[in-house]
Amino acid sequence: MAQTSASPTDGEIVPRFAAALGPASVCAAAIAVPLFYLRNLHSVFFEPKMALLYLAGAVGVAAQLLLWADPRALRIRLAPAVVGAVLALLATTILAGAVATSREAPGAPYAGLEVARFLAIAAVAASAARAAASPLWRRRVLISIHVAGGLVSLIGLLQHLQILPLQIPTISVPGSTFGNRNVAAEAVAMSIPFGLAWLALAWPRGRAPASETSPAGETSPGETSSRDDRSLAIETQPDSPGMILLVLALELVYLGATRTRGAWLGATLGVAVFYALARRALPGAALGLVLALGVAALAAAVIPGRVTARDVGDAKRFEPGEHVVSEALDPRSAVLRERLGLWRRTVAMWRGHPLLGVGPGNFQVYFPAYAEPGARADGVISAKIVARHAHEDLLERLAETGPLGLAALLAVYAVGFPIAVRRSRLAAARSRRASVQGDEAPIAAAAAGCLAALFACGLSGFPLAMPATALLLAIALGFLACEGTSPDATSVASSGRRLPWPVAILSALVIVAGTARLSTNGLIRSYWHARALAALRPTGPDLSAALQALRAADGASPGTFDVALETGYVLQRMNRFSDALTASERALAVEPYAIPAWLLRGEAALASGDPRGALAATDRALTLFTDYPDALAVRALAETRLGHADAARTAHDHLLSLALDGDPHAKALVQDLRNEKGPP
Repeated sequence: MAQTSASPTDGEIVPRFAAALGPASVCAAAIAVPLFYLRNLHSVFFEPKMALLYLAGAVGVAAQLLLWADPRALRIRLAPAVVGAVLALLATTILAGAVATSREAPGAPYAGLEVARFLAIAAVAASAARAAASPLWRRRVLISIHVAGGLVSLIGLLQHLQILPLQIPTISVPGSTFGNRNVAAEAVAMSIPFGLAWLALAWPRGRAPASETSPAGETSPGETSSRDDRSLAIETQPDSPGMILLVLALELVYLGATRTRGAWLGATLGVAVFYALARRALPGAALGLVLALGVAALAAAVIPGRVTARDVGDAKRFEPGEHVVSEALDPRSAVLRERLGLWRRTVAMWRGHPLLGVGPGNFQVYFPAYAEPGARADGVISAKIVARHAHEDLLERLAETGPLGLAALLAVYAVGFPIAVRRSRLAAARSRRASVQGDEAPIAAAAAGCLAALFACGLSGFPLAMPATALLLAIALGFLACEGTSPDATSVASSGRRLPWPVAILSALVIVAGTARLSTNGLIRSYWHARALAALRPTGPDLSAALQALRAADGASPGTFDVALETGYVLQRMNRFSDALTASERALAVEPYAIPAWLLRGEAALASGDPRGALAATDRALTLFTDYPDALAVRALAETRLGHADAARTAHDHLLSLALDGDPHAKALVQDLRNEKGPP
């Protein structure tokens, strides 16, 4: 009988909205996060994408609150192993952050961001689990991931061929809508198993009968209940395998063109795991076509890109294909030397705090303290670049959260594979009984393949820290966590623990609005930071406008390291040296081992007539980076003004040796010293 009450509790609009909100947010995020960027920000790609990930997580939490208020909401059974692994990941991150915060400076300035990211992953995973229980939303999620991966690949290939009409900022070509080809390639590599799942479901074959249910009367993730009749009708509409294969072709060829070795390994392992778990779901003809596309991707990897003036420094883009592979295995190569140098120092960082690590997000804070000796020789630090990640997710997790945190991360990787194997075997058994293939195998295999790709990419990168790859991790965990639904059992609301609608709606609005506000503050800070850098243009810099923009950035999100450091640079150029010293202190309060901040302190002290203060600051900078050209130049001038001729000559000679070794920045500084009538 139709419901006549107009109240939200008994109506149809709010319950339907609540049931669809979480899955819809997953689909929207799967498309928007890889493609979204804002040109007018200092962080063009990372911060807008991360803001969307936070917002998707907040919407997922809001959807769950609304479902707790709905007495007819369908219960989703979750795999205890997946839930436990995700909770352990969160708990160990929070514990390590709390312990690091209780220590002396710097504490854990970025722990909140780390916890927020993992909370967003958990929330999106919960929404993805609800999507996995519905044929309609499961298919939509697969389509969203595959479409986004195809568009990223198409844009990247157009950049690679230098025919893209859109002016997308790029750090490295083909960076696509990520700016960086490595990050983009890792996201595409993790998308491919989901595309294979969609291909397996779309390939012409028999379908599992909708009425088949498990012995307990519960539907499995690949089946449907009586509540899903409309979903089943949409799910059984035929998709075009040809179009899916076309997008897979774009993704594989793009991966080849990126020349990102970690993503190559990730895609290979992801495809292998998918096929091992869902080989019956992917017919031989489909597999043959995928292998043929792999050959095309290999050709794209072998053929080097065209040399351009803008990208002339990007040697990997123009090297012979075989050299790209051999470089990663040659211990004499700069690439492997740098990676090994990073990993050795990451292990040393963990040994300094062996129980719970240095704290989540603190790798970038502590790394300069472990860089020497041999920082310049190993390539882990330069005059302008300091490593912000270990380029190895497992080691970085160990250093930041200790063995417990590492075990929790390994559990996240590990729990999915037994679940996928079990569902694959169950699907095979049902297929033999009914002579049709169900959907459990390709869905579970796609999630397991995505985890395998993430693990492989993390062996030489940091995909856990990136928004798009973190989002795909959440979707994979949600697909694996969903054990099915109970069509005859309603939600916990029916057992007397129902959340009142007003409380649910108000709480949902507060969470979404609060998350949007915090994310917007970060975007505003990044916008004003970009305006400040634009005002510092080489021709006719407007220092007052830059300072005003930096103050607006600090007002939007107070206490950030990069804004404080940039403010110090601007104040120094305005000859406000005492204010520059204050700004450097604010920066060092966040990252006390930051080499540029110690240099700024030394330069400001020297300019304000305090050569001894300059020596103290440059001593600290040179302890962290022995071959720091700028610090050597400041030290030489400070020693000269103090009348220490021998010490000044020693600093000058060290700088000269760097110049003779081919460092153009050191060469320019030597000439500046001569113009200043410094050491001979």
